[in-house]
Amino acid sequence: MKSCISFMKKKLILVFPVERTIVNFNAIAPPLGLGIIAALTPKHWDVEIIDENFEYFKYRTADLIGITSWTSNINRAYEIAQLCKSNNTPVVMGGPHVSALPEEALDYCDFVVTGMGEETWPLFLDDFENVRAERLYQGILSDKFVKPRHELFHKDYILGAIQTTRGCPMNCEFCFIPTYNGSKYYRKNPDDVVSELKEIPQKFVFFIDDNLGGFNKNHEKEAVLLFDKMIEGKINKYWYTQTSLNIALNEEFLKKAKLSGCGSVLIGFEAETEEALKSINKTLNIKLNPSLYNDYIKKIHKCGISVIATSIFGLENDTIDSMEKRADFLKQIKSAVILSTFLTAFPGTRFYDRMKKDDRLIYNNYPHDWKYYNCMRLTIKPAETNRYDVYEKNITRIMIKPFNPLRLLIRAVRTFLVTRDIIILLHATSTNFKYRNFILRKKHSYYRLRLILSKILYGNRTSNRLSKKT
Repeated sequence: MKSCISFMKKKLILVFPVERTIVNFNAIAPPLGLGIIAALTPKHWDVEIIDENFEYFKYRTADLIGITSWTSNINRAYEIAQLCKSNNTPVVMGGPHVSALPEEALDYCDFVVTGMGEETWPLFLDDFENVRAERLYQGILSDKFVKPRHELFHKDYILGAIQTTRGCPMNCEFCFIPTYNGSKYYRKNPDDVVSELKEIPQKFVFFIDDNLGGFNKNHEKEAVLLFDKMIEGKINKYWYTQTSLNIALNEEFLKKAKLSGCGSVLIGFEAETEEALKSINKTLNIKLNPSLYNDYIKKIHKCGISVIATSIFGLENDTIDSMEKRADFLKQIKSAVILSTFLTAFPGTRFYDRMKKDDRLIYNNYPHDWKYYNCMRLTIKPAETNRYDVYEKNITRIMIKPFNPLRLLIRAVRTFLVTRDIIILLHATSTNFKYRNFILRKKHSYYRLRLILSKILYGNRTSNRLSKKT
């Protein structure tokens, strides 16, 4: 029998930390995971989300404080946890980094919940209310989708966020998704997706799926069914997502995606040669032939959808010469946006485990050194030199070459001439310059500009926020 005290009104504060000592790279979509945790929390809890993208956390009284974090923000997360513990407030932590290294996190908090919370969070919270909580709760993979409490997110996010699929069977060595979300592919009921989209106040929406298009023809058919439902429901959202290169071969997928509001897709191109792709186990791109990248981009752009092409520098078999060639390749690629990062050995990946075993991690004074694991620093020892600082500077010098401001403007205009979409033009321009400043480790001011532009384009449709309820 539950104790009477468990039904008294309690206060839960959920925190999304931001590490301000590293490059300022504002999030543009809300922390969906915290919204899901809030939705899983019983109604006798008063839930509040504090998002450090907008508000610096200052201690306040609560019955429980929950903190999530990526690796690059984990030191700020631990700092908040310690502050709360010093005020005798119980702290529970979760998220990708904590799920990979729960024992580390337990040195800074009272409880850890790993993995997805759909099944585990209610169990933990019931135990917590009845004073029998264990320190560690191991999450389990689940096909259960929970609608987040969108009304709790900060009102100034340009993008709303939704998850329609989960899981990835591709098993790239450097990626934590198979470990965190599983290798089995799940899709949310399309009617539930349409219903949730109607509740999201923003005109712009980010589908945070790891791969919305999926990995086979059946997955693509399921996605097309969702697009049909969105069209029939007159959702009228402008959205973008992450997917893989195979969608370029499905014209029906692309046309229906566009009709349902798709403006852009982020695709992992990563590298331009089979040798480089083999080093990170990017088998799909090898199968589709990297020499045809521009042909695939052309097919996607022809349907009015822009491509955000990602690339990786500092691969195990990279040399200065090979990376110079990759930069030249990125200058010529016809995508609307380019995004370049360092190969990073994130905990929870097979790549991290291998680099640690082989003593190839440059930074290993944890948790302090986790701040360097932000995709813009060299974290693994290169084979050709032990001058890591010089090698890192050389990679940054090479990476920035395709981001010449004039070249970026030409790229955006060229994309507009193909897609005939002014929003794509604005999005491509601001995003390219944002990634340029990210490489240069500079703060950017494009967030406010994009907020103003979105309000000009859509007027009250971007400001009709859900009333905040708890």
